[in-house]
Amino acid sequence: PTALFSPTALSSPTPTYPPYSDAPFSVAFVRNGDLWLSEVGGSGELRLTAESAGWPVQEYAVSPACDKIAYIVYHSPPEPNALIKQVDLLTGAVSVLTGENDPYIEYGIGWLDDAHITFSLSEFTASGYTKETPAWERFEPFHHLVFDLVTGERTFVPESLHFSQSPDGHYWLTGSCYYVYECPLEYVLHDLVTGERWRVAESIGWGRFLGWSPDSQWMLFSAYERGEAMAPVQLVLINVETREERQTTPSDKNVRTASWSPNGQSIALIQCDLEICGLWTMRKDGSGLQRVSAEITDGAWYIDWTPDGSRLVFTREDTSVLWSVRVDGTDLRPIIFDAVMPSVLCGH
Repeated sequence: PTALFSPTALSSPTPTYPPYSDAPFSVAFVRNGDLWLSEVGGSGELRLTAESAGWPVQEYAVSPACDKIAYIVYHSPPEPNALIKQVDLLTGAVSVLTGENDPYIEYGIGWLDDAHITFSLSEFTASGYTKETPAWERFEPFHHLVFDLVTGERTFVPESLHFSQSPDGHYWLTGSCYYVYECPLEYVLHDLVTGERWRVAESIGWGRFLGWSPDSQWMLFSAYERGEAMAPVQLVLINVETREERQTTPSDKNVRTASWSPNGQSIALIQCDLEICGLWTMRKDGSGLQRVSAEITDGAWYIDWTPDGSRLVFTREDTSVLWSVRVDGTDLRPIIFDAVMPSVLCGH
């Protein structure tokens, strides 16, 4: 028999979105080894760096004032090395901060305040390096250095696999462990005014620190029990003054990540039930857990707020695409393509 017709393959419909009409906001991200900036709802995308071939951006951190980005470029073997650099978002100027002519691989970049960055040094050194090195550079890994951007002075902070400073500069939070895969971190809160220090987060088990509240009164952690198959992850809030530890999410749900709102009154989180995940919000005390009407898959690991607190920004299973949705669940849309390691800037 002869076919009367041949079916025509139809292309899958491509979703279309109306023009973005909410308040503009800026997002930093990495694309093809360089730092980029996208002004969503504004002037569009801008390439911030032009790194040499073989020296891609490995990680970065935005300054508290959101006017600078410190970042690390890494050169792979046979001569492994790393540089800590900075790009000024107001002028576009790029400069090397530290890491030149040393045998160490810097990692774990962060900001304490607008004049100090922090990072760690790898135990591995570049081959052929024979110069005399300062004593503080010969410590084992999992310690931090504080680098003064004005004077160039370096301060050694021992036993600090995790190291962060509260937004008001009152506290340091350190987390230490002999080896990261052998035991949970032992978190210590340091009062920089009184000199007091004490253990915190003793109930979180195998978890991690997720962030300070903007008013520096609360710390947000994830928590799970190592050794249990598919152990669910919950959120735990800890008050820095009373040291109260409060679990805020159900024990049978799994939380991927969470983020404080700009005003510190709410927390956004990605919470999963088996393979189905969703965006949720709750009040800063853990009450009022409410779902945002947008489903995402199990592969989401990033969530943040726009500076005005009206929208959420997050990744889905296609982690190179950044999405956004209003907090009321409307206007779900992709906003940036081919973007990894996104970070919403604190101001437009």
